[in-house]
Amino acid sequence: METTLNKDFNSSSHNGSMFMKLAKKMFIENRKTLLMLCGGYLGALAVVGIWSGFNEVYSSSTTIIIYYVFAALMCSVVASLMFHDFTTKEGRINALMTPASRPGKFWLRLIAVLPGSMLLAFAGYYVLAGFMNLTAGITHDVWMPVYSASAFVKWIGGKSIWMSLASFILSEGMFIFGAIAWPRKSFLKTLLVQAGIGFVCSTLMVFAARFIIHNYTVIVNDPEMLLWIATIVTALIGMALIYAAYVLFKRKTII
Repeated sequence: METTLNKDFNSSSHNGSMFMKLAKKMFIENRKTLLMLCGGYLGALAVVGIWSGFNEVYSSSTTIIIYYVFAALMCSVVASLMFHDFTTKEGRINALMTPASRPGKFWLRLIAVLPGSMLLAFAGYYVLAGFMNLTAGITHDVWMPVYSASAFVKWIGGKSIWMSLASFILSEGMFIFGAIAWPRKSFLKTLLVQAGIGFVCSTLMVFAARFIIHNYTVIVNDPEMLLWIATIVTALIGMALIYAAYVLFKRKTII
C-alpha cells in the first residue's frame, strides 16, 4: 500500500514539490512544538540577557564560551527529538504511511535538526547579547557594541572552530542515532550510552598509554597534522552515526 501511495504521490509532484508538501505537512503537525521550543528558548535567553544587563554584564568572548555549552545542550535535546512521534504506534503509522519516500522523510527531519538547531543557536546568541548590552546601556548609560561571533572566530583561530564543529557533529550523530534506536526517553538513554562509551574508551586509552610508554618510544613529528587527523576522524564517526540512523529508519516498521 505504501508503495502505491508513494508512486501516486511522486507521479503528481515535480521539481521538489513532493518535498515541499512533506515539509508543509510536518510543519503543520509540529508547529505548536516548534513555536514552543523556539519561543521558549529565545525567551529564556532574553530574560537572562536582561538580568545580566541590569548587573552591568556586557557581551564578550566569555559570553560566547558559556553560551556554547547551553547551545550544545539545546541542539542535543533537539536531535534526541528527531523521531519523537515514534514513541506511539499512532505516530509511527502517521510517519511511515505518509505518501513520501523514506529518504525524503529522513532528510527533512535532519535539516530541521542540524541546520535548524544551528540557526536557532546562532539567533539565540544575538538575542542574549543584544538584550545584555541594551539593558546595560539603558540602566547604566554605557553603550557597548555586541561582541560578534566572527570576532570570536578570529580570536580562537580556525583550527579550534573545526575541532568544535567535528565534536558537534559527533555529539549530534549520537543523539540522532539514539532518537531512532530508542525513541522513548531518547535524550537520557543516549546520555547514559555516551557516559558508558566515554568510560570504556578513557579506561582503554589509559591502559594503552601506559603500555606504549613502558614499551615504546613515541615521537610526534607533526602535532598539527595529528590534530587534523583526530578532527577528521571525529567528524567521520559522527556522519557514520547519522547514516546508521538513516539505515535504521529505513528498516522501521509500523509494529
